[in-house]
Amino acid sequence: MAPPDPSAPPDPSEPFDVLSLRLVPAEPGSWRPSARIRVAVDGVDVVETIHPGSDASLLREMLTGPPGTWPLRAGAEPRRFELSNNHCVTDCCGGVFVTVERCGGLVVWTWENTDDIRVRLPPDSHFDADRYDAELDRFAAAHGGEEPLEGTGTDRPDGT
Repeated sequence: MAPPDPSAPPDPSEPFDVLSLRLVPAEPGSWRPSARIRVAVDGVDVVETIHPGSDASLLREMLTGPPGTWPLRAGAEPRRFELSNNHCVTDCCGGVFVTVERCGGLVVWTWENTDDIRVRLPPDSHFDADRYDAELDRFAAAHGGEEPLEGTGTDRPDGT
């Protein structure tokens, strides 16, 4: 049996959330001119929903090196990570954070928005741990050693 496709649209009967990652070039004026990783849960770019117009803080090079060092890799100890900011330091202008933790066969994300408390946060996200790890591994394998082409919005000449 083939493993589930993490980029497939979510099945409403699925008991778990589905994580998908995509690579985008840095926005003009970004604090660091590096390709960013945008995060979607169940097909929704949650950072854009929670923190519109923000700068993604997750850089492609953060998914290099040993998998245990990747910010989104879930372990038994909770790991808090900034997903976006306002083109500024988070202490000044706030941002969107997620706390990632592995709980048996689940990966749980708890959301926090330190920028605008008027924007409703999504409920905690619950991912199947195997499917979650497979999406991180897929993305790292596909984008780990490539430089994005400037101005194309893609990371490879063939547009994928």
